[in-house]
Amino acid sequence: MKLYIKNMVCNRCIMVVENELRNLNLHPTSVTLGEVTLDKALEDKDKEKLRQKLESLGFELIDD
Repeated sequence: MKLYIKNMVCNRCIMVVENELRNLNLHPTSVTLGEVTLDKALEDKDKEKLRQKLESLGFELIDD
């Protein structure tokens, strides 16, 4: 599953997003600027947790 994240601009952003995904027990197979690939689809509750955490760090999960 691919997720798109706004405001990722540097390697530090990649590190922060990857750490937060792991803290939420999500398993990214790839994290690049603006794009995350997960090994499985997200449940709605997990997606909302991720959205809230990313927003608190200055990022935005893009739905479309």
